[in-house]
Amino acid sequence: MSGIGGIVRFDGKSPPAAEGERISRILALRGADDSGTFHQGAALMVHRGNAVVPHGVPQPLVNERFVLCLDGRLYDHMGLARQPRAQDSPEPRALDDSQVLLEAWQSRGLGCLEQLDGAWSFALWDRKEELLTLARGRMGLRPMYYTVAGSAFAFASLPSALAALPWVSRDLAPEGLCEYLAFRYVHAPRTLLRDVLALPPGCVLQVSTRGTRISRHAALRFCFPGAPMPSRRESLLELDRLLRLAVIRRCRRGSPVGVLLSGGLDSSLLAKYAISAGHSVHTYHVVFEDTGVDEAAFAARVATLQGTRHRVVRVDSSSFVDALDTCVAAMGEPITNPAAIPQYILLDRVHRDLRMVLCGAGGDQLMAGGLVAMAARAVGRRGGRLLPSFVLDRKPGEPPMVACTPRSRISRGAANWVGGTEVFDPAARRDLLQDGLDTYPDIRHQVLAPLYANLDTDPVNAVLGIYQQGWLPQDTVARSDRMGAAAGVEVRYPMLDRQVSSYLNALPGAWKIRRHMGRTIPKWPVQALLKDSLPKAVMDRPKGYFPSPLHLWLRSDGAPFLQRRLERLLDNRWRLWKPDVVRDIARKHNDGSENLGDKLWVLIFLDAWLEHIHSAGG
Repeated sequence: MSGIGGIVRFDGKSPPAAEGERISRILALRGADDSGTFHQGAALMVHRGNAVVPHGVPQPLVNERFVLCLDGRLYDHMGLARQPRAQDSPEPRALDDSQVLLEAWQSRGLGCLEQLDGAWSFALWDRKEELLTLARGRMGLRPMYYTVAGSAFAFASLPSALAALPWVSRDLAPEGLCEYLAFRYVHAPRTLLRDVLALPPGCVLQVSTRGTRISRHAALRFCFPGAPMPSRRESLLELDRLLRLAVIRRCRRGSPVGVLLSGGLDSSLLAKYAISAGHSVHTYHVVFEDTGVDEAAFAARVATLQGTRHRVVRVDSSSFVDALDTCVAAMGEPITNPAAIPQYILLDRVHRDLRMVLCGAGGDQLMAGGLVAMAARAVGRRGGRLLPSFVLDRKPGEPPMVACTPRSRISRGAANWVGGTEVFDPAARRDLLQDGLDTYPDIRHQVLAPLYANLDTDPVNAVLGIYQQGWLPQDTVARSDRMGAAAGVEVRYPMLDRQVSSYLNALPGAWKIRRHMGRTIPKWPVQALLKDSLPKAVMDRPKGYFPSPLHLWLRSDGAPFLQRRLERLLDNRWRLWKPDVVRDIARKHNDGSENLGDKLWVLIFLDAWLEHIHSAGG
């Protein structure tokens, strides 16, 4: 992982070196091992890197025409670039990822993007055409933000790096504020900052004196409504093959492999594949000691059964509080989930042993794991059926799975705007925000309607598609990527491999849901692939998830922390919320009458981020 940023001016002036230094200083949160700068004519580009792969080519990568900054990893060089032989050498010369990308661009331009397989975003300056290109991978695994003011255009891996520029406003976007309060995050292209935008996943932006153009180079594709069910056996064999290959492609031959082992199914499967590929596997598990929730025994049992070198990292209240501000700065936007902080502490410990780990993120969003239950709760449904009727467009007496036309597509799901949590609903935002601030009561409709409109598939896949466009890139992956970068550890996601995700999205939603003895089996394909490795009791156990234990911590060992943060919130220096309402939220949570931890964390992280943003240019 890297931090990339820069400024291009289209008025004949050169960007000030001091502005590039400001961007680079903040991007050190994504790369503390090395730095590079290109500053010539209209363009200034900076790169901050972490030494994950030794002897990488220094960036920015410059040739007679192009300047490239790459944040990411390409897992397949085949067909992307020529592999020239070094003089007197019978073997092709290995190319760095940035060299491969630059050669591919010179050969095919924008056409090369559809062949890039990996986790990446990049910026490329064409000195001849005076054209800047920004691009981001299809799943949004690496970030990219930008801003424009008159003839000046700036970009960076973190929005806080752009907020450090003297000509970029730090004012909040009112609509973005309400979107954050509703979802815990803001969907690209919007951000919380009025003048800063996020490049959406799968998109490319080109800017020149002729203007700015954004287009899509990759889109999520799902099976058509009513697609036939494939053979479960044959499709499971193909998924097994693709996942094994995805793990192999993300591990260096002969090197030890780290796996973030939650004790859940996805990470256990990744460890199994890494071991079968001949790697020495190190597994890591994090426990927040002061919550009373400890799943270390389950993770340790999985590690013992699989024969990994296992470490448990225990986080207490003191280390959690000490790491909070570092995590806020590293996130760039408000932290979406307090689990990011134990995650950072875990990855910081991993850094002593390894510079790369595998993570099981994406399994839920691809195979209808815990998301089915979350979607049901979003509309107040309870379990007991194959799926809630809102997902299936199901009426009494209809068969359990029905195709839906574009007109009726997930009518009940869309009516409730299922797609992530709703922390502050319209009434709660109206109560919370100061008089005179727009509460955008229809924000979920405004955000989710375009996402639903782009999906023409069966109801189950449509719900998963919404989560793949929101929760996954804005919360799950964003947290692990930013926390890993801050700790100097690259997190890789085999579940989100291009071939794996494309294959799963092309399967009907009915394939992803199984019922056995009256209950729904979450992620049955992963259970099936693990059946010879783990006992049924381990696979069937209920799994504890953050952030629920951290909500409870606020009213127990975390009470002193909450009191300090509450005083900051009540000071209301940002003039956003009504102090009496915030005080009432804290009171109800502390006395146990309601579990309002999610609301408190959203406000705590928003306040901490605003403090960071307003000090970024200091």
